[in-house]
Amino acid sequence: MKLKEYLHTSGIKQNFIANKAGISPVTFSLYVLGKKIPNIETAWKIHIATNGEVTFEDWLLEEVHINADTDTAKDKQKNQVTRPSKK
Repeated sequence: MKLKEYLHTSGIKQNFIANKAGISPVTFSLYVLGKKIPNIETAWKIHIATNGEVTFEDWLLEEVHINADTDTAKDKQKNQVTRPSKK
């Protein structure tokens, strides 16, 4: 289960899990938003703090999703046609 989904379905506040896992609330928020992926140690802390509801596999899927979005953006840039400017 993704972290954001876990928080929504459980009704638990971000700060509670962040404190329980020993993670700063700002960094934890980035994990929730999918803007940052935790290292293995931090992913384990989140796994424990969520009673096993958020797993390592969830982070792997998140990383694949982020990489796919990045690749799509790069492909769009490559395919853009640049027009000469009028002088």
